[in-house]
Amino acid sequence: MDSLNNPPNDEKKVKSCHVTSLVGTTWIFSTTDINELKTLIARELDTISILITCIQNDSIITDLDEIIDTTSTINLNCIHNGNLCEHSLESIANALIHHLSIDDYRIIYWLEKNITENLIIKKIVQLSWLQSAQNGYNNILYYFLKIDREDEDNIIEKEQSYHILKNILQNNKIDINCTNEMKRTALLFSTVNGHYTSVQLLIQAHADMNLSDACGNFPLLEASCRGYDAIVEYLLIQKVDIHLCSRYGFTPIIEAVNENHFHICSLLIDARVDINKSNKWKNTPLRLAIENNFISITKLLLHSLADTNRIYDNDTVLIQASKNGYYEIVKALCEARTYTDIQDAEGHTALMWGAKKGFHEIVTILCEARAHVDVRDAKGYTALMWGTENGHETVVQILKEKNHTGLPMWKRKSTGSTRDDM
Repeated sequence: MDSLNNPPNDEKKVKSCHVTSLVGTTWIFSTTDINELKTLIARELDTISILITCIQNDSIITDLDEIIDTTSTINLNCIHNGNLCEHSLESIANALIHHLSIDDYRIIYWLEKNITENLIIKKIVQLSWLQSAQNGYNNILYYFLKIDREDEDNIIEKEQSYHILKNILQNNKIDINCTNEMKRTALLFSTVNGHYTSVQLLIQAHADMNLSDACGNFPLLEASCRGYDAIVEYLLIQKVDIHLCSRYGFTPIIEAVNENHFHICSLLIDARVDINKSNKWKNTPLRLAIENNFISITKLLLHSLADTNRIYDNDTVLIQASKNGYYEIVKALCEARTYTDIQDAEGHTALMWGAKKGFHEIVTILCEARAHVDVRDAKGYTALMWGTENGHETVVQILKEKNHTGLPMWKRKSTGSTRDDM
């Protein structure tokens, strides 16, 4: 078996060459010239990653030491000049954590031999840390965190590669809150990917739970949005800041409601989050729950005294529910003593919308809640007139049969108690 470690024979020919990188990328070069092969490999190395094997006819013929020696100089010059793309460093970092996770230490020797620039090493270590969190490699995270301890029985056997890596990490200690170009921390990466044990490990090591990325996303927001009940509960137990919101005003409970995560909504409410806080588009948790017809979450919010009478651009949640035919929600809102006669931009009340669309069950429950039947909209129409014009006979009959006093449901009792008295 010939090796490229020996002086190359320019006359030597190969039919084709398969080249595999440490991150598993394989290139097939159709060439019969070794020097041309070196040029092609150098071109790939310049933008992708480190090569370790050259395979011909399914057998390893060389470890490519000579080619790495010649091409890595080109590669490192690009690094020194600031021209190497971020992807190349990420590939090296990904290779490092991948091979450590399967007890393959060859890349450590390569790092020591070929990369001596401190800033580059520090960047690779930082990216490896973040990718370990993203992939849930808890043993590697633990190793990075515990490098100064005397016990060495965690990831790597006590051999030369262990001491090389330990020296690298001791000289480039990890900032537990370091970020990538999008300002994402290891804790945020672990949270986004649902790695509960990694989240625990990082928080126990005093990672900042409240740091946001470039888009304003933070661990509690991501866990609430993605339905990670256990992570949300753990963050709340650890006293995470429950009052944070994203750049566009999204709160953890808004995200939980949006995704219909009932249990997480319950956890957040028990933690006393602000259930009436709206986002940039004036959406509150209650409004979003009703918009999506999430009955259980709507009832949960109403039980927690969410504001039912807020006006959103001349609209209310009761009008919204009535307009969409959400009987269960209209019923729950009436039981929560919501004001029934607020009018929208066209002067329509919830009762008018129910009558106009023929939702006789909704008309019935609103009448029982003592919605005014004689309120007129901008056109001068009443609920009865809308029901008549649209041919909804059942609605018309209900409206004619009801004797309305004009009092809302919460004023019906003889005690004269009002909603504000409750």
